[in-house]
This record gives sequence, C-alpha cells and structure tokens, in this order.
Amino acid sequence: MLQSTLAKRSLGGLCVLGGLTGLLKPELLAHRFAPPIGVEDISLPAHKLAIAIAVALIALGLVPLLESWLSSERARRWLRIVATVCAYLALCSALSDWMIDDAAITFAYSENLVRGYGLTLHPSLPREEAYSNTLWMLWLAALRFAGIAVPIAAKYSCLAVGSVTILAVHLGASRLNGERLRSWLLPSMVLFGAPYLVWSCSGLEHGLQGLSIVLCALWPLFDEKRAPVVSGLSLAALVLVRPEAPLIVMACTYLYVYYTHQRTKNWLTAAQENWAVAVIPGAVWVALIAFRLAYFGDPLANPYYVKASDATFARLLNVVGGGWEYVYAWAFGSGIFIALPIVIRACAKQLPKSIAIALGLSATHLAFVLYARGDWMGCWRFICPIIPSLAFVIAWAYSEPEEAASNGTRLAFAHSVATVSTLVVLALGSFRQYLTFLATPTTPYEVVAKVGQEFVDLGKRLGLNDPVLAHHDAGGTSYAARIKLLDLGGLGNRAIAKHMNDAEFLTHYILDDAKPDFVFGVARNFAAGRSLFWQRPQFETDYVRVEFPGKPYMKSDLSYIKRTLVEKQPLPPGIELERQGSLLASVIVK
Repeated sequence: MLQSTLAKRSLGGLCVLGGLTGLLKPELLAHRFAPPIGVEDISLPAHKLAIAIAVALIALGLVPLLESWLSSERARRWLRIVATVCAYLALCSALSDWMIDDAAITFAYSENLVRGYGLTLHPSLPREEAYSNTLWMLWLAALRFAGIAVPIAAKYSCLAVGSVTILAVHLGASRLNGERLRSWLLPSMVLFGAPYLVWSCSGLEHGLQGLSIVLCALWPLFDEKRAPVVSGLSLAALVLVRPEAPLIVMACTYLYVYYTHQRTKNWLTAAQENWAVAVIPGAVWVALIAFRLAYFGDPLANPYYVKASDATFARLLNVVGGGWEYVYAWAFGSGIFIALPIVIRACAKQLPKSIAIALGLSATHLAFVLYARGDWMGCWRFICPIIPSLAFVIAWAYSEPEEAASNGTRLAFAHSVATVSTLVVLALGSFRQYLTFLATPTTPYEVVAKVGQEFVDLGKRLGLNDPVLAHHDAGGTSYAARIKLLDLGGLGNRAIAKHMNDAEFLTHYILDDAKPDFVFGVARNFAAGRSLFWQRPQFETDYVRVEFPGKPYMKSDLSYIKRTLVEKQPLPPGIELERQGSLLASVIVK
C-alpha cells in the first residue's frame, strides 16, 4: 500500500513538474508535437496545445499530491472531479476562438426570434427549419433575451454542459465501482479524446446530446424508482435536440423494460413500471411534429432532406466503406480500440443495468452513424455523443479486478500494465488528432462571416440594399453578415434540400427563379456540384468572375457577380473591370 501511494505521488509530481516546464517553456512541448503533423503553419496551434496540455498536467498531477491531505473519500472524489473539469476546460481553451459555421445557423434563428422576426434564417426569407435542434436554439434565444451575445452564450453553455457531463460520469463510476484511481483516470482520458474536446465546445448541441444519453444509463444507480421518469425527461430533451433521437428512445425503452422483466418475470408489469421512458419523449416528439406542420408546413427539418433522404439500411452491411470506414478511422486513430479486450472480458459476466444501457444506447447511435455514413467534418463529429457513455463503461470494465490488485497477484500487475498502456495510447492518439484539427479547423464561422460581410459591403457600394448571395455555408453569412442567402448546401433552403439530386430543377431554380446577385463557394459539392449550373451557357452570359486580391479567404472555385451590376453604371472607386478585347473578363474589388 505504501509503495502504491509513493508511486502515485511520484507520478503526480512528475506531471506537475512537466506542466510547469510546459508553461515556462511551451516551445519545448510544442516541438514534440509539431514536426510529424505535416501541416505547414503549425507553430501557433502547437503552442496553444502545449499550454493547454501543461495546465491539464498540473491539474491532474495535483490529485495524488493533495488527496493524502484529505480525510474523507468524498473529499478525494470531488478533488478528482474538479481536477478533471479543470483539465477539460484547459484543453478546450485551445479552441476558444473557434466555433463551427453550422452552429451559427442556430445562432441566426435564436437572434431573429428574439428580434421579433420569428423562426427564420433571415428576416426576408420564408419560414423553414434549418436547425433541427429546437431545445438548443430556444436556450440560446433565452440567453440572448437576457442580454448575452449568442456566440458567447453558446460557447459557455457548451463548456458548462461538458463540465456537468464529466461530473455525472465520475459520480456514476464511483457509485458503481467505489473510489478507485483507475476509475477516475481512464474515463478522464477517454473524455479528453479529440472528438469530445472539439465537438463539445463547437457551439453545437452534441455535448447536450451526449449528456442526455449518458444520464439514461447513470440515473438507475442513484434512484432506481424514479429512473424511468428522469430518463424520460432526458430523452424528451434529446428529442428536441437531435432528429435521430427516436431510435435512442426505442432502445432505452426496451432495455429498461428488459431489466425490469428480469426482476418481475412479467412483461406487462415491466412495461407499466417504465411507461415514462417511452411516453414522455413520445409526447414531446408528437408535439414537435405538430409544431413543424403548423409553423413550417413540413413535418421534417431541411437537414433531413439534405443528409438522410437517400440513406438506406443496406449501408449497415457495407463493412468496408461508408459509415463503417468512418467508425474504423475513429477507433484506430483515437486508440480507443485498446480498451476493447478489457471491455469484452468484463462483459462476459452479467452486465449491470447501467452498463447495459450505456452499451446499448452507444450501439444504437453507432448504427445510426453507419446508416448516415458518418460526417465529412473533421474529428468525427457524430462520435462525440457516445464518448461519455463509453468513458463510463471503460471505467467500470477496467476496475473489475480490484480485489486482485489489492492482493498483489500477477493479474493485478497485468491489469496495471494494461491501464498504463491504454492511457499512453489514448493520450498520443488524442493529442495528435487535436493538433491536426487546431491547425486546420473545420469551417470556422468567423471566416464565413467575413465572406458574407465582403459581399454585403460590395452590394452597398453598388447600391444594393438587400443583395442575394448563393453560397453553401449558411451560418456566419446569415447570423453575422445578415445577408440574404440562397443556401447551396440546402440547410437553409427547402427547395434545394428536397431536389439536391435533380440537376435540371436546381439549375432552373438557381438561374431563373432565385437569380442571386453573387455566387461564391465550391464548384464540385452541394447544389453547385450536383447541378453544375456554373457550366451552363446561361450562367456564362449572366455572370462574370469577381476577385478580391489580398484577401485569401475570398479565393474560391466559384466567385461571380451579375454582369448587369457592373456593366451599365459608373463604378465606385476600388472596383475595376478587366477586359479581354471588348469582352468583360472579371471584376476586381479592392
């Protein structure tokens, strides 16, 4: 026991010493990560990550140094939880200046609702649901009504939800396993995985989604009698946050009923005791569909038509591509696969109800990921919601042979080696992924806002009061720039969302009906890539390329302006025309 305590203190001291060195000389730690990444400008992201890791090391290293001064297990438990939350916040600080552009779609709806325009992406656009996370949108609107800017409200709400999730996971693990060090350290490292760090602080609702799922597994540990009602309320929140929530509701209902049946041996009694798990979220889902029909005129949000309307269950069978490839890349890239042998060993016994629920809901969510083929965004966005549940399961699985550990057996030694190996692999995989994301973050909403603002300013210089921009990013353009958007991505435009595979419809709709003043974005993706409208003779006749020299964020495959806006009027200073002979070739905006 004395040797174990000394080893823990020595390890904690090394962590604190390493963290202090990292704070004083962050370039030393940054150099360890930067060279192998292969990204040109890695110095600033590596420096930010080095400081974040240094603070996290200090927070975690202080635990074995301070816990011997605490007289009760309860105090030591809270010390570990506070240290984990501090480390989480420190690691998230590396992304303090980033939020995903898709989050700003919700920001725009929250802002317009508070301003009295209703639920619309832009005051002059029709009512269409581009967000599909109703509860998150309403929460941000409430904070905006209280006077807090929506991006600030979103970032701090994300961090608060992430902190509460860490608290819930560790309290659940301690209730199931008792007070054990590896029950604290391993789930912490799983929660520090890059997918959870990135997407729990992205401004989107994935952290809240993960908390809602894991609470269904944890609550029976604290109050078995009220667990169905509390889980039903948690699932009701999930229904208002994510469109795939009904799948989780069905899986959770079955698991609750199944484990009650094990006790009562009567399916009817089991169903009656757990009615709230299905009825509460079911009623909320029916109310949500009714609201959508009454307000938007459609039972489904635009994201469904864009992302899932062509999905088939046959994708579940394609184990060498699609969603399976997405899951493989996460599991091996993050190193989470190293936990599987211990989990499988633990699952050979009768599973506790909470562990079965956590595994069952995680498997259900992964089935949806396979069905939807994953996601194109960096760092496995769709994996984030099950990370808390997996952290809870791994905490339980790795703590199984604690009795052997206390007796000093060979099994205890092997288990300790497995624990250390898992920690090292998880840390290396996570930090490498995290640094790569920091160097090339997915679609920052601030950059998209700058793009939208450039076209707002250009429209004002040309005398346009309400210009229309055709672009595939709907967040920063709508929330910050507040430009009227023809969303080529489909999220903010139901016609495009429902006809994304109809090239002729898209071409006619964009060029003949919408007639945007500006076109900007990628040429081979979204509606532009599906229709190739920019290759049509009509587009070449109606539009001319526009360039913004000296502004790298304005370089794009598609960057065009209506010819009529620049051909028949005196142009303001700073807007020049380039011609090839008598033909207008491009417009230069300085």
